[in-house]
Amino acid sequence: MVDFALTEEEQDTRRMLREFALNEIRPRAVEVDKDPEHKFDWEIIRKAAELDILSMPIPEAYGGAGMPLFTLVLAIEEIAYGDAGTATTIGINWANVALILIEGKPENYGKYLPLLASREGMLSCNACTEASGGSDCATYSRYIPGTHKTMARKDGSDYVLNGTKTFITNAGVADLYLILASLEGYEGRDSTAFFYVPGNAPGLSIGKVEDKMGQRTSPTADVVLSDVRLPEENVFGELGKGVWYVENCLFPISRGAVGALSVGVAQAAYDEALAYARERKQGGKRIIEHQAVAFKLVDMLTNIEAGRALAWKSAWANITTFGASPELSCMAKVFCTDMAMRVTIDAVQIFGGYGYMKDYPVEKFMRDVKLTQIYEGTNDINRLDISCYL
Repeated sequence: MVDFALTEEEQDTRRMLREFALNEIRPRAVEVDKDPEHKFDWEIIRKAAELDILSMPIPEAYGGAGMPLFTLVLAIEEIAYGDAGTATTIGINWANVALILIEGKPENYGKYLPLLASREGMLSCNACTEASGGSDCATYSRYIPGTHKTMARKDGSDYVLNGTKTFITNAGVADLYLILASLEGYEGRDSTAFFYVPGNAPGLSIGKVEDKMGQRTSPTADVVLSDVRLPEENVFGELGKGVWYVENCLFPISRGAVGALSVGVAQAAYDEALAYARERKQGGKRIIEHQAVAFKLVDMLTNIEAGRALAWKSAWANITTFGASPELSCMAKVFCTDMAMRVTIDAVQIFGGYGYMKDYPVEKFMRDVKLTQIYEGTNDINRLDISCYL
């Protein structure tokens, strides 16, 4: 039987992160959101590193906090309560750590995990998407060899990478890149592999920086690879399993985590709308006393609780027996992100004209949460993945 009663340690972690989200993350995120120059807020990342937030999933032996993966689902919700973009930046870091621990070579643990556990605030990213295709080349069950145009060519004992990745989270601020590339001349259905690429590797550069509608605190840009030469030891895991790692390792964690992230944004929007409804008066009484508003708040809260339960169940199922229930991760992603979109729209509606103004936070919540329906596989693709299990 599944017991979602949180331990005292888990409750303490949630409280600590909620305070950090409200007192540190949200005020700074509002300022970054308005910045037309897209300046990355390194200060908040370094503060998160100092509190061991970045290193939460890294074993203590490598300088981390050694927290179980289920705790990360609780944590990502609380961070997103402060800001979805910050949660995305940190969440990508955690997903890469999980991938390294689950499928990486043990000899690489000591090389990369202490780097990501550093209290200086080191970040990572994984680069899969390309301009020629996102959803159609990131799902193993429908993967067509050659879809990924970024190529890895064997040259002696080295590999040489060339190509461009697009829409890459943490591009330009990462110290470590996990690059998905096709293997030149490789035979097999999955002809791809992941490579560890240092952020300062010769030939790696950052292309177009995207000017996004929301989640502006999380940088998104092209990663350009021009004759990036890597030793054979920089191959992640096994050759010919790159897309397999995406589908069977990253997605069961990351899609459920996006669901939890969306719950955090929805909870923040609901709390703001509830507080406003208790104060704002129309027709001689508080608007929460109007049935139309009260029922809207009831539906918002009900759906948030349902989403949280699904996100937790997905995390429990996929972490207890890793990757055993990928359909649950997809369900959590679809339900929670769609739910959060509705909740944030309703929050704007409850605020009325003020909800559309940047003086209040709900319009930002609405802009931020829209991206959750798109990244980590669009909700349409997730529904297609779920249908494979029917």
